[in-house]
Amino acid sequence: RVQDAAGNWSDPATYSWKVETVDPTVSIDTASKPANPTNVTSASFTFTTDGTGTLITAAKCTLSSDLDGNAKATGVEGNCTSLTGLTLSALPDATYTLSVRVQDAAGNWDQTPATYTWKVETVPPTVSINAVSKPANPTNVTSAAFTFTTDGTGTAIAVAECTITSVGADNAKATGVAGNCSGLSGMNLSGLGDDTYTLSVRVQDAAGNWSDPATYSWK
Repeated sequence: RVQDAAGNWSDPATYSWKVETVDPTVSIDTASKPANPTNVTSASFTFTTDGTGTLITAAKCTLSSDLDGNAKATGVEGNCTSLTGLTLSALPDATYTLSVRVQDAAGNWDQTPATYTWKVETVPPTVSINAVSKPANPTNVTSAAFTFTTDGTGTAIAVAECTITSVGADNAKATGVAGNCSGLSGMNLSGLGDDTYTLSVRVQDAAGNWSDPATYSWK
């Protein structure tokens, strides 16, 4: 406040400010992370931030991938969709890494960005029944030990589904219901009665993609 020569005092002028040197933090919410791997070509990330009592004013996201020329993953830092999220769509097949950091109103940036890496895989796997494992057609052997060759295009095979059907409606060995094979790469059958059988097998990769079925018929 000030006083003039006549002895009058002014009302005081005041100003308050806060010194904040503690960096904010950010984490990517687990529930918003896409599966890894996945066949879904979009993602909606949400973030949890803590500005230690100071307002978050900026969120910067960097999306990179292992695919050269991927326009969806430039590796250049830019604004997120909002201060608490990032929405992505039309992602081509690639392995992606999202990095996000935030800044508070005092100008502090978090020093340890939150990151998440995942793979988008939309190409279905393939499966074939190995020729050497196919029983002769026709045959008098009442068992079969099929083996399969699978290709997950770089993504692991997670499920092998077998369906065995027959002409005979009452054949208990041929239910026509899809079920697990004997393993991810084979199917064992025994006690087969006289009939004509068809084995159909398909596989699913870890990203959720199903192959076209491979089939073989014998009598």
